[in-house]
Amino acid sequence: MAGAVVMVIVLVVLFPVVVLMGTGILAAALGSFLKADSDAANRSDDGPNEYLELARKEAETGYPQLDDGHGGRRRLNLPGRLRRS
Repeated sequence: MAGAVVMVIVLVVLFPVVVLMGTGILAAALGSFLKADSDAANRSDDGPNEYLELARKEAETGYPQLDDGHGGRRRLNLPGRLRRS
């Protein structure tokens, strides 16, 4: 009889508490992951979204797309400037 009482207490009280705590931890982890992913998507620096966009444009056009970011600086060909080979 005592075993049945312990089993009922475990099933009615302890098991739901453990399940709710587990889902709460899982929801918090998923929420923080989605927040971090959202923050990364909203950054203005060169994140992975810009690279995916360049790859998509390259796949559509068949030509490599130049990155307008700060990585590759090119010289301006201004009028009156001599070109050096």
